[in-house]
Amino acid sequence: MDCHYVKKDIESLKEISAIPVTMRRVLEVLQDESASLTDLSDVIKHDQSLVHKVVSTANSPYFSYCRKINTIEQATMVLGFDLIKSIVFSIAVWRDISGKDSSYMKRLWAHSFEVAVLSSIIGGEIYEPYRGICFLGGLLHDIGRPVLYTLYKDRCSEVMDREDILSAEYEVFGCNHADTGNWFLENTFLPKEICLSVKHHHHFNGLMEHKDIVISVNLAEAMLSKLSSTAGHDGEWDANKEKIFLDAGLNNNFLSDIEYIFRVQKENLKAFFELS
Repeated sequence: MDCHYVKKDIESLKEISAIPVTMRRVLEVLQDESASLTDLSDVIKHDQSLVHKVVSTANSPYFSYCRKINTIEQATMVLGFDLIKSIVFSIAVWRDISGKDSSYMKRLWAHSFEVAVLSSIIGGEIYEPYRGICFLGGLLHDIGRPVLYTLYKDRCSEVMDREDILSAEYEVFGCNHADTGNWFLENTFLPKEICLSVKHHHHFNGLMEHKDIVISVNLAEAMLSKLSSTAGHDGEWDANKEKIFLDAGLNNNFLSDIEYIFRVQKENLKAFFELS
């Protein structure tokens, strides 16, 4: 298969995929600089499936909130506007293009959530205001996978469980999921740094634009190969990643803290995503 055909199919996917009313209203709120948490909560409340997913995400063990969150209002107050809008947009996009839940999508969502959390931790360490945008970059970094799955479900079975998934995708599609994710997100309201994070979440040689944000997602993807047993990760932590990590001003004490967080939360994560 040629990558040009894949890109055309992605364009067709966007054209025929009608945006649900709730999603359209969410996008309007997210693009309104004067919008508040209350405005966003009022929109989300009209989609009970979205409410359930946002509240469940807010109760995730990674956010370590001391009390049970039961309402969308509580979730927005605890997590804040940036994180809530990131979660809402990502859930809506994943749900819209992936259709019915499947074990494959559940694994990808769990992996993407882990990358999002880790990206926000790394981004916050580099520069605190990056946390929200890094979280969104992490949540969407593998969006190209469900895009390929939606378009070519049968052919995806040839690559989804291979360890060398990037090479396998090139063999079958002439491109990889980083490419398809970037193509899917092109011409959206998303800031350029998100698209770059998706495009370069495995490699970013020579990239200078929005480098710290891209680095956060890139390192998170690679770091999870040594931190998590959740299926779906395809990064690799090597000497090059370690150099990038140290050059970003991070250190081994920070890495040890992250390892502790993921070790403690391992079983909670499996329960949260109902993984066996």
